[in-house]
Amino acid sequence: LFLVTIFVLLPLCMVKKMSVLAPFSAVGTGGIIFTMIVMALRCFDGSYNLEQGGEFLSSTPTDLQPLFDSDDPVIPAVSDIFLLLCMCFMSFFCHYNAPRYYMELKHNTIERFSCVSNAAFGISAVIYFVIGALGYYTFGQHTDGFILNNYSSK
Repeated sequence: LFLVTIFVLLPLCMVKKMSVLAPFSAVGTGGIIFTMIVMALRCFDGSYNLEQGGEFLSSTPTDLQPLFDSDDPVIPAVSDIFLLLCMCFMSFFCHYNAPRYYMELKHNTIERFSCVSNAAFGISAVIYFVIGALGYYTFGQHTDGFILNNYSSK
């Protein structure tokens, strides 16, 4: 871990232009889109459906298996709400780089920067919402805060 930090992460943190990070950003975005697609496939193919005996239920811990109990309303704990707020705020936490983004934007005008920023945040919000909805639609009340914990490792 120390070697990865020194030889991979540190040089990436010290770049002068943000454009150098574009390929890494594209890989990360691709990974998120891939995860969303796999979540959609697993949501709609019945892999975790209790009534159909989904193929991955046996390898999923009981406390993470789907639960849709209409008699027990979902009332999140206060700590869960704070966790959600932290995730929402941190997911859009990039204001300290805004001047660098503006300076490196081609044809940088305030109107163009505003349009690009709004589009980027809008796309991010839609992706976060879709992933959250797919996770809840698949696992119901047993949806874990880190949704990948719900999925089988098989």
